[in-house]
Amino acid sequence: MSFGGRKFRVVKDSFDGGGQGKVYHAEDEITGLPAIYKVLDRPDDKNANGKARLRYMVDNQIGASLPQVCPPLVPREKRGELGYLTLRAPGVALDQDRPRRFPERLETAWILACHWSRLEAQGLAHGDVAPSNFTITPEGDVWVIDTDGFAAQDPFVPQPTMVGQHPFLAPEIRTARNQKKPIAATINSDRFAWTVLLSCVLLNRHPTDGLKVATPAKFDKVMMSGKWPERRRRPKKGETPITALGNDLPLLFDKAFNATPAGRPSANDWRLALGRALQNMVQHKCGHVFVAGKRNTCPWCGQSYQPLLSAKAQDQLTIRLRALSKPEATEFTFKRGERLILGRSNIPGASAFVSSEHLALAIIGNDLHLENLGRNGTLIAVKGRGEQLLSRLVTALPGKALDGAVLTLADTKVALGISAR
Repeated sequence: MSFGGRKFRVVKDSFDGGGQGKVYHAEDEITGLPAIYKVLDRPDDKNANGKARLRYMVDNQIGASLPQVCPPLVPREKRGELGYLTLRAPGVALDQDRPRRFPERLETAWILACHWSRLEAQGLAHGDVAPSNFTITPEGDVWVIDTDGFAAQDPFVPQPTMVGQHPFLAPEIRTARNQKKPIAATINSDRFAWTVLLSCVLLNRHPTDGLKVATPAKFDKVMMSGKWPERRRRPKKGETPITALGNDLPLLFDKAFNATPAGRPSANDWRLALGRALQNMVQHKCGHVFVAGKRNTCPWCGQSYQPLLSAKAQDQLTIRLRALSKPEATEFTFKRGERLILGRSNIPGASAFVSSEHLALAIIGNDLHLENLGRNGTLIAVKGRGEQLLSRLVTALPGKALDGAVLTLADTKVALGISAR
């Protein structure tokens, strides 16, 4: 089959594509690039509104501006069949991931919030937030998939016909469905769904697990109560208690589960709070890791603890970027709790192939984190090593191992310098 002049072949029979259609593994006949071909088979998705929504995602190049999000890239309509081609995200679905310890789950939640904040900044709601619509690699890289149920703040874009999956629906969506009234996903309803997902990731369970919600009506009642259901349960032995989340995150969950849609925290609120939580992780001598709270006791064993980070922990770094063809460098200073975003407008000598947001740097705990955001990728060449594709890199502070490295952002090469302040 042809897409935009390129030929792809289906390499695997269809598999579950959710409620909107069939999904096929495909690959570029020349390059072997893995892809996904999805056929939309619901009447509401194949009518004029469905076609307009699909065209919006393609024409606005959502994929180019939101790396690690896999939206429709090329539509295809032939013999009454409407479908689209998208990238095949690496990894497995979140609900099929290997068991991860609390520090990994906290970092996964932060990465999810970063992706979410980028969607929200574009005026987009995912519309179908659930673990099955995110993939994660063994290294912890997270991808957003199945975005064709999106909702846009643009009034000229038709509303989605689906509102998400039952365990993650916002109270206003549940009310409308129970009353058989039409309703569409919004930024506010998406905020509720993302909150439920973050709760699942952080605590490794759905907020209603262990509660008496055997019927849909009882489930809805708990999820519509305006209170975070985790407040009603006691964790079983071996489960993560909510006190392991520190002070800020439980308060955000309380606010997010408020039945008033406008009162829910934004994606950026969650991104910042989760970033602070990563900074405040401590490990008790009993072996458990948790976010430091007001009480200086371990949530598991109840004994007192000492923070891992000392008063001398690295709190500020200066990054220098120099185009290889020029002698002068551009400096960027950022502090703990901040996320430095580098892109086309501030990277010296950047070409048009460099994304507007291409590379993110953050101080987390005792490490410096670098994350590629660019659609055209980033390569890094550290002294004594060859070039490696950079997805997400973690190095001990103050980052001396990366001082002098060469970054290739899309097609733009820059020398990297790092100094502590």
